[in-house]
Amino acid sequence: AEAEGQKAPEPEPGRAHSRREPRRRGRAHGVAQAQAGRRRGARHKREGTALKKHSSMALVVFAVCMVSYSGPMVKGALNEGASHISVALLRMLAAALLMLPYEARQCVRRHIPMKLTPAQWGLTALAAAFLAAHYITWITSLTGTSTFASVALVCTQPLFVAFFSYVLFRERTPRRALPGALLALLGAVTIALSGLSGQAA
Repeated sequence: AEAEGQKAPEPEPGRAHSRREPRRRGRAHGVAQAQAGRRRGARHKREGTALKKHSSMALVVFAVCMVSYSGPMVKGALNEGASHISVALLRMLAAALLMLPYEARQCVRRHIPMKLTPAQWGLTALAAAFLAAHYITWITSLTGTSTFASVALVCTQPLFVAFFSYVLFRERTPRRALPGALLALLGAVTIALSGLSGQAA
């Protein structure tokens, strides 16, 4: 009875504290690791975004440099006796062969169906016909005017895209882009007039 009436001995405060301390340290260590992981992830994301931005800018600069060589190279081929159609064909064939592996890989990775409907085939053929007409007429223009004037006038195509996009699809051009479009149109007219005056001279 005397043994039953006795209370169980309470744990010593120091010993209970020593049991809780490892758990507390473990939780604090886990929180610190999670915060460090989030910081590393945010830093890697920022670095990846910056690298992607720089890579995109480098590709844009490279593309501008390559397309700038296009006009003089085509003019040189024409001066050597190449026909307009052969230059246009070889140019598009080379571009298709270079882009085909990348496009095929993207279709496989993104599960893009490669089978086209009859309507899609018709629109693709129509777009190809317009592109062929563009290259034939542009390459032919190199024999009648300067390379600079021809390339500068070709670069006004966004103006025609904006016009036909509104006519066909009712897509409106942002108002803040209108001053630049008008300036580009004025520049195209100036270049065309200077080219005509140069020919007259």
